[in-house]
Amino acid sequence: MSTAAVALPAAPPLAIPEDPQAPFGVIALPDPTLLVTDAGIARAYAALCAHYHVAAAPEEREKAVRPIGAQLDKALALVLDRERWTLHDDHVALLGSEGDRYRTTPAFCEGPAWVSRGRKMTVCKGSLNARVGMCNHQLAVELLRLAQQLDHPLTPVFATDPAPTALVALPGWAIFALWGPITIAQRKGADAPESVELLMEESYLSLTGGGFATTTTCELSGAHTLIAIPVEGFQKLWEAIRPHAMETPTLTLAVEISDDTTGILKLQGGPFDHVVSVTGVVL
Repeated sequence: MSTAAVALPAAPPLAIPEDPQAPFGVIALPDPTLLVTDAGIARAYAALCAHYHVAAAPEEREKAVRPIGAQLDKALALVLDRERWTLHDDHVALLGSEGDRYRTTPAFCEGPAWVSRGRKMTVCKGSLNARVGMCNHQLAVELLRLAQQLDHPLTPVFATDPAPTALVALPGWAIFALWGPITIAQRKGADAPESVELLMEESYLSLTGGGFATTTTCELSGAHTLIAIPVEGFQKLWEAIRPHAMETPTLTLAVEISDDTTGILKLQGGPFDHVVSVTGVVL
């Protein structure tokens, strides 16, 4: 994902302490039990840019802060590639741009061994000349922590008040297989409808759009439901599904329909937390 694609919201007002390894007054790792969403990453990047007085666009940066901006951009690129980091209780495992592995905390970044004056070293070389007191990997860890802190609270998909109208849990690959063929068919010139229909039955789901249909088996919780997903919302979900669904063990599709047939479709699980508006009926 290109760093230029990240929309930057206004940075929140945050205190600036003395410790360079805790730019927002907290020395902590990201929580491995919490999601890290793209929206949270965008807010975290905006907050760090504001903190270091770095313009988001490289061409707009003052000369004095360009090295810091370069560090922030490298940390952002690392975080946006979700295959390059894994959250653990006591560290974050990171893959460097050359495939090197790093074990990183706010206090220390341990990387591949190297030799200095006859001594074997494992401290990340970037730590030795970091302009902000943190190497790029430690900045990435702070981005992840801050992304969780600044993200909006997530609505539990198994909420009981109100309960979802319909709820299905499937392997990520099954969701990928459900969405992908219709998207590909539409791109090859098939008739593009204004919406795609999702039928949620007791033992299967089916998607229909542009003269094509896909089906997968499931175990439905809730009422049999038929919803229409606007084509923009369908494409939005596909763009989210495509990079990460295949390696996500479980994804949930939850539909909430109000009395006037308006509602929402939620896609949640792993790195996913996406909502699109739909219309629908309970069958």
